[in-house]
Amino acid sequence: MNWQPIKSFLVSAFSENGSPSSARILSFWLSLSSMALIWYCVRHAMQLDKEAAMVWVGGLPALVYALAAFAVSPYGLAKITGIWNKDAKSDDQPKS
Repeated sequence: MNWQPIKSFLVSAFSENGSPSSARILSFWLSLSSMALIWYCVRHAMQLDKEAAMVWVGGLPALVYALAAFAVSPYGLAKITGIWNKDAKSDDQPKS
């Protein structure tokens, strides 16, 4: 089996313009751990009685939204700070 296409995909997925991106790697790890937590909550709710399960399932969408925001926050913050840094660099240059 040729692993080169898979390797090139992973390298491009976890890099930003050719340089490694710690924000993307951290977002990937937080996504995996968030999925594991959601799976644990669903399994826990399946073992409860009907009334308790309704409470767990009722709060599940809010948990999913919160974990999704938590998982993508490192990448979003890196993008925002990159935009701010570009603005600061352009302001520091003398105008002709």
